[in-house]
Amino acid sequence: MRKGRSVSLEVFYINANLAQAAAQSGSTQAAAQGTATVAGQTVTLNNAPLYASSTTNKPSAHKTGVYYLYDSAVINGRRRITNLLSRVGKKPVGQNVTGWVNDADCKGITSAGAAESKTAAAKKTGTDIAEYVESLTYVDSAADNSDSVDITLDAQDGKWLRGWMPNKGATLSPRIVGRDWDSTGDTRAIHCGLFVLDDISFSDAPTTLQIGGVSKPSNTDFSELEREYVWKNTSIKRIASTIAARYGLQFAFDADDYDIESDEQDGTDSSYLNELCKNYGLILKVYASRLWIYDRERYKEKRAAVTVDRTQIKPGSFSYRTTLFGTYTGGYFDYTDPDKDCDISCSVGGGTHTKSVNRRASSVYDASVQLCAEINNANHGQIKIRFTMPGAWHISAAMNILLTGYGDGENGGLNGKYFVDKVTHKVSRGGYETQIEASAVRPGFHHWDVGGKIEYQKTAAESKENYSSTYETTSPAANAASAAAGAVAGAAVTLNKAPLYVSSTATNKAGTKSGTYYFYDGILINGRYRITNSAARCGKLPVGQNVTGWVPASYCGGGSAGNGTR
Repeated sequence: MRKGRSVSLEVFYINANLAQAAAQSGSTQAAAQGTATVAGQTVTLNNAPLYASSTTNKPSAHKTGVYYLYDSAVINGRRRITNLLSRVGKKPVGQNVTGWVNDADCKGITSAGAAESKTAAAKKTGTDIAEYVESLTYVDSAADNSDSVDITLDAQDGKWLRGWMPNKGATLSPRIVGRDWDSTGDTRAIHCGLFVLDDISFSDAPTTLQIGGVSKPSNTDFSELEREYVWKNTSIKRIASTIAARYGLQFAFDADDYDIESDEQDGTDSSYLNELCKNYGLILKVYASRLWIYDRERYKEKRAAVTVDRTQIKPGSFSYRTTLFGTYTGGYFDYTDPDKDCDISCSVGGGTHTKSVNRRASSVYDASVQLCAEINNANHGQIKIRFTMPGAWHISAAMNILLTGYGDGENGGLNGKYFVDKVTHKVSRGGYETQIEASAVRPGFHHWDVGGKIEYQKTAAESKENYSSTYETTSPAANAASAAAGAVAGAAVTLNKAPLYVSSTATNKAGTKSGTYYFYDGILINGRYRITNSAARCGKLPVGQNVTGWVPASYCGGGSAGNGTR
């Protein structure tokens, strides 16, 4: 550790056994904490200069009005602010922080009241046990599991065996604080979050207590209660929002939403939602107070937020691993939809190492999204790196970093952009270190590159025809295109008193249409196309709410590509 730097901890412990004692004897501590600034507090700005970082010299704008402290850190005399209370402490930082303002301009800092962050609330009711902490490990994960914390405590004080021992429902709210880090007055902090204790062990001589917690809802029904339910005519976002509300969790969704025509849940809310998100290439993160869903492939396309050079890495800690023959070069998706009497088939890529997927889908578009998600999920992590740095305050899970100093990646070196899968912060009496695990960012598969077809089964009223699409330029909302008439899903078509029918087989017309409409899926059935009045509705479910009706192909001569939703 550099001389002058210091690292300290705040670990607020909330336990039912201590609630009464804290209320009676914590007035002095509470008063002291009340003067400190915490994430979520409001700050009134008056033409204050706004900066893009803590070190930028020239302001990018000036701000007036009420904002919120993103965290309590003061770095180089500046604070991060955000314009919405719901964005306080949320990741990724770049999407939730409005900018940096001078600490001197933060006049009128007040409490955020009933809506302030749970970390701040924990400070008011919990007991700070930092003096007993011998070591703390905080794991920030980008996917698949909750964040976690593990703490080793010096338990020689008899109070740990006289009422302080954690019981069910006990929580921890840790914060890592660094002072004078790069210069005098440079204060930094990491709010680890709120953790529910689930692992406790005690040992004697020396007397230590080890406690572990996970950042998941304290309501065990989320991960333990088995449910049987059929979700109909909904979407992933609406399903997740419903589940989040069931446990009183804040909800954030940063991805494209996908319609779910019908899906059966047979398991816990946690396992079901996680699997549903995974099928569509989305990542579910669950916290003690928040549920967050994001698109990892989209995040991997963002620019690197932090550059990490070889000189910044602890010597001997860097490792590199790759699976040379494990990468999928393409895949296939085949499914028979009995409700629509059609076989769905699509493919992407090629080569000798392909992945086959067979599960329910409602269209070629739906199948192509799931296919690409399956391949991208399997390919993620084919190249992984791991290294340790002295206190990486600005690196968090789900961000991109740029690795330098290890040779040009184009010529066999290791330099390049990496997606951070996991960040492990370790604080002990010997100092503070951060271990980073990251995966190389490589081009992924996209659903608009998928080629597919729908084969409708022959019935008494219809003839059997195949419709194919290369998906090179077709709208992602497309199911298929009619090779015979050249219709493209999402393409605009000009109608002039065209007869409108309620189905492909209806005898009597429901009315006539003139003006600009759009091919819903580009599929020609019985000489008719489905149309919709908005390009945004192309391919969306449920069909009945998004299709205007059917019109004869002979009235659709004015179709033009390029107007689909992508």
